[in-house]
Amino acid sequence: MNNKLWPAVYSVVPELVDGCQMSCALCWNSKRHGSMENMSIETIKEIIKKHGHVLSCWYNWGEPLLHKQFAEASTLISATAMSFISTNLSLYLSDEYLNSLLKYTRVYVSLSGITKDIYAIYNKDGNFDLVFYNLDRLIQTKINNNSSTSIILRFERHKFNEHQYETILNFCKTKNILFEPIYLNCEVEDLMIGFDHDLLRKPVFNSSVNACGLLNEFPIGVDGTYLLCCASHNVKTTLTVYDDVSMEDVLAARKKLSICEECRELNLFKAFY
Repeated sequence: MNNKLWPAVYSVVPELVDGCQMSCALCWNSKRHGSMENMSIETIKEIIKKHGHVLSCWYNWGEPLLHKQFAEASTLISATAMSFISTNLSLYLSDEYLNSLLKYTRVYVSLSGITKDIYAIYNKDGNFDLVFYNLDRLIQTKINNNSSTSIILRFERHKFNEHQYETILNFCKTKNILFEPIYLNCEVEDLMIGFDHDLLRKPVFNSSVNACGLLNEFPIGVDGTYLLCCASHNVKTTLTVYDDVSMEDVLAARKKLSICEECRELNLFKAFY
């Protein structure tokens, strides 16, 4: 295999686990049934071989800490230049997995409330107490190991938790972790129901758009297949990281595919512009 070198201006997004134990309000995993399949160690090695020169983001819509070989996978991934990972931390974690998290350059923790009632509105099926217990353990492990890993609390900000913004900002300062607000941007009416929510900021739709603005990203499924869409795992290009293909080859394959049905139905792809 010649393993054509891709240019350094692109974003590759491997999905370590196809699925999640939670069903957060605006997450695609709440709309589909993931296989919970884990990306194999062999596929991880192949991705690093082909994309390791610029690879950074090791998460998409799945929960990476559900990976049954997370420690081994993290050791491989940490050898790349940069490695970012995102987790909901709503799992029972061993010390080994916590230490493995600190092999990453950045660990993003997704959270949408500083109290149980507000957290439960968006982070459905999550365990509020377990999240903060794990977060404290992670912070303490970082201190004990004198780790340089950046722990970043990614706050999914919407109209129901807006009043907690300053509180959670001060919480991050007290814990000496970073804070990153994420403005959820889908227009809907009731956050308690499911996918259709009335969030803090309305999107700007462009009716003339016929192609997804995320096509500059290259999501990779757990089987090593390049996907058309970061959100829908059922539209595949049939090209894999094991093939001797260039970025142009993947783009050409994408042009033969239509926009994902789920995204088109909701017009969400038009909101990314």
